[in-house]
Amino acid sequence: MIDPTKIFSTMKQLYDASQTLKDANVKTLVAELNSQMADLRTQIAELKNENYDLKEQFRQQASKVGREARAEFRAGYYFLKDPQPGEDPGPFCRNCIKRGRFVAVSPQPEAFCGNFGNAKCPECKSQFAEPIPPA
Repeated sequence: MIDPTKIFSTMKQLYDASQTLKDANVKTLVAELNSQMADLRTQIAELKNENYDLKEQFRQQASKVGREARAEFRAGYYFLKDPQPGEDPGPFCRNCIKRGRFVAVSPQPEAFCGNFGNAKCPECKSQFAEPIPPA
């Protein structure tokens, strides 16, 4: 990472050189300063991208933790205690929740209930025999 004090030092050298010397030394210092400024801009852009990525990861983790705290186990399935508008209240697969994923189970058609269960997880393919209670 470029040290900002090095840039200021170069700027001071540039100023000092401009007072005593002409063209060649000044042009060299200006070129060096421009190069350092370009490197600094690149590093700033990289840090901004990293900062954005970290904020997004934090937001996702905070959302996940908040959602897990709001989940309650009832009649063999997980449901959200207080679903927000537009948020799926459940029922959620109990196996997927253990892995940190909220996957809603799908009710099985009546014809299959006797053989396969009342619900199926579309992600882990788990079958559940418990009837799905109302949310």
